[in-house]
Amino acid sequence: MRVPQFSIFDPDGNLPLNLQRTELTHSHLDFMAGAFEAQTKAALALILISVPEIPTLSDVFLTTIRSMFRDLEILPVFFTQFGAGLVTQKNLQGANVKTCLMVSVEQRHNPRLCKLQRRYDATIFFKEFDPDDFAHGDHAPDPLDSVPGTILNVREIGLGGYHSDRGDQKSFESGLIEFATANCPPTKLTKEDRTTLKEALSAGRYEDLPYLIAAEVWLGPSSASTEKPVKPRQSVGRLWSQIIKESMIPFDPIERGSKLSHAYAALGEYVADFASPKLIRKRRKS
Repeated sequence: MRVPQFSIFDPDGNLPLNLQRTELTHSHLDFMAGAFEAQTKAALALILISVPEIPTLSDVFLTTIRSMFRDLEILPVFFTQFGAGLVTQKNLQGANVKTCLMVSVEQRHNPRLCKLQRRYDATIFFKEFDPDDFAHGDHAPDPLDSVPGTILNVREIGLGGYHSDRGDQKSFESGLIEFATANCPPTKLTKEDRTTLKEALSAGRYEDLPYLIAAEVWLGPSSASTEKPVKPRQSVGRLWSQIIKESMIPFDPIERGSKLSHAYAALGEYVADFASPKLIRKRRKS
């Protein structure tokens, strides 16, 4: 989540500041839990009304996501053919996601992407890397590190001198290099698909950079050792489970209004801040 800015009126000097009154002496303020919950509910409301009606990452939805969430290695939302959900282990399992295509957000303008997405249970987008991401090492951060759950197998397709420690090098063609785990299933991408994904990148931007173009990920059932503990009072996933109560938000607006009527009710004051009156009436009627 993006951290909101606060303006605190403290005439009695109760805020725990240092002697210079330039920094907090500790960050455990009594209103932070409530502020986090309000910020998260606002984000969930915005996602609820902004999820597109087709499995496409539109520019508008991308801007919406980035307005509420920090731009980390992956976007916090996955896409299936039926809906979009917050990237959590519970949601991926609830949506029965076993195969996943990972591509850069730049691929959202690739006309071939929709056809590729249908071959997988879900699509996760990772951010477009900047040359500055490579300034302190040979490789940019690995977006696969941000995928929750158990990764059984993975195939990574990179550009130039891309290297992966997740598997052995399998092939090198047309400037592309492929790494795959030992027991990785056959790829769902043809040579033409891989070339198309490469050509969709900004011309010249990634020249000579060891850049990840796409990854095919096979997910397995969770185990106790792979479940990452979270702070119960500061978990976006927890509030998603309590309020949305479904693994995904349906693309179909009628199904969304019917299936998630409880979420619209729980987030009513936040939805009202973002949605037009016409949209609110439409959701209520459905």
